[in-house]
Amino acid sequence: MSKQITINLATYPKTRRYCEQVLNSLRGIKCDAVRVYLNEYTEVPDEFPKDEKFHYHIGEENIMDSGKFYFMRTGEYYFTIDDDFIYTQSYFTKSLRFMQETGCVAVTTYGKALKPKPQHFMDAHTVIPWNEDEETPYICNVASTGLSLYDTDKVFIHSNYFKYHGMTDLEVARMLQDKKFPIICRPHTTDEIEYIAGDYHETLWDRREELYGKHAEILNSIPEWKLYEHKKVLWLTNYIHSSLINEEKITRSGQYLWIRALGSDVKRWAEIINKESIKSYDIIHMNLAPNDLDLALEVRAILGKDSETKLICQADHSVDIMNGAFNFQLLKQALNAADYVMGVEEYQIKLLKHLTDKPVLFVHNPIDIDFVRGVAKAQQENRIGVISHNYLGNEAYVAQAFYDKRYPVDLLFYQGDDAIRLMKTYTNVYGSTDYLKYLQLLTQYKVLVDTHLSYSIGRSCMDAAALGIPMICSERSESAKYLYPDTLVNPYDVGRISELTDRLMSDIVFYKEVAETAHERAKEFDLYRLKDKLLEGIFNLKN
Repeated sequence: MSKQITINLATYPKTRRYCEQVLNSLRGIKCDAVRVYLNEYTEVPDEFPKDEKFHYHIGEENIMDSGKFYFMRTGEYYFTIDDDFIYTQSYFTKSLRFMQETGCVAVTTYGKALKPKPQHFMDAHTVIPWNEDEETPYICNVASTGLSLYDTDKVFIHSNYFKYHGMTDLEVARMLQDKKFPIICRPHTTDEIEYIAGDYHETLWDRREELYGKHAEILNSIPEWKLYEHKKVLWLTNYIHSSLINEEKITRSGQYLWIRALGSDVKRWAEIINKESIKSYDIIHMNLAPNDLDLALEVRAILGKDSETKLICQADHSVDIMNGAFNFQLLKQALNAADYVMGVEEYQIKLLKHLTDKPVLFVHNPIDIDFVRGVAKAQQENRIGVISHNYLGNEAYVAQAFYDKRYPVDLLFYQGDDAIRLMKTYTNVYGSTDYLKYLQLLTQYKVLVDTHLSYSIGRSCMDAAALGIPMICSERSESAKYLYPDTLVNPYDVGRISELTDRLMSDIVFYKEVAETAHERAKEFDLYRLKDKLLEGIFNLKN
């Protein structure tokens, strides 16, 4: 499904006469929707256009220019504009074409590059103004949100995320610095837009001196303002789990989260008509699933031996699955077709290094820490939550660790068909659900248990750690070795599981130590921190 093109702005009564001109000028612009956040209005002004594509929201509070980001949703090319500029069709067309051709997450025609440690928000070593012709694209770290375009499938910025209103340029810049994305100021000409409020002197720009304190707080929240290099990345597959990629469930899968972390385009090989077009990407990232192994060979045949495009093949399956489900001759050929191979846990890395002499990167699959910690939490109870894993069938024997406990024990995320049988050993059996509800369910438990039998990255351990909940984990979990060193167990040792459960339920000091250690260490698995590790790994290997 193609993305919608939307134009979004915020206004208030003092600029009403300018906003009317701006909105009327947008009537002929090609787009799917024009959305207007009305600050300090009680009704939509009669003179504002009421065409079908115009949508108005009367704000319950004055959130100033943050209203531009009130409407953000995925699946859009999201323009943010000001209520005192006239924009031509050429402006929108050129920005959209530039984004589609380059794969940038944020595009502007008015940007600046702040110094690494700016003293104020004008402390820049480069400024690219909107009112001068520019033939060259520039990497920036701040942009005017009145002259910007965002791909909401690659970067999601909502007004709810802002600490302060009235300074979206800096708030958005801070978020993009956290996510390690550049803003690209595209080539432009002065005739693309027109400023119409030269006689007005109550803009946010005119209030800049009184806002310096808040500006400084935002600026100082970034240790060093950087100019991140743009990488055009393609996530390539023979098949796509669209429900994982296009919905919130993407955050459940660490592998799919690389799409968000890297700002990747997502394409299915069969849907790419011009195969040569893949050469326009800096990085092609693909998963070595059993039915994708031949794809790596096809991609290498197109790219050739010495391509500038780097092919990363990620082995996401555990060693036991790879041993049982993979054609090893084809796997070896796929690994050798890659420029870099990625693995997520120790034994998998050893196997990959045995099979190929290509560089093998040990980079964990990431977790969206901010998303997890932002869930609405339930009231915590003296309950135990046991995590179930599809196909592993470890639910019955783990229950033996709790047969004499005086507190309830629930089974979570169960995907089997015989829940009634398990009700004999568990108080409640909760089936598979969406990721947000799953996280909310976790927060009601005092202790969680995950005895995953395979050698794995241990995604549920990351979830629990980000939420600050103690977990008893299988020693076969790569993340648990770092997050929960004091509560690691042999997954079959029900006696040890029972002992640790009793201690966590009764020893408050031990409980806090386990919870606080995991909560602090969880940030090491954040998707944007691991993004740095991945790109630095490639950079260091290339040099």
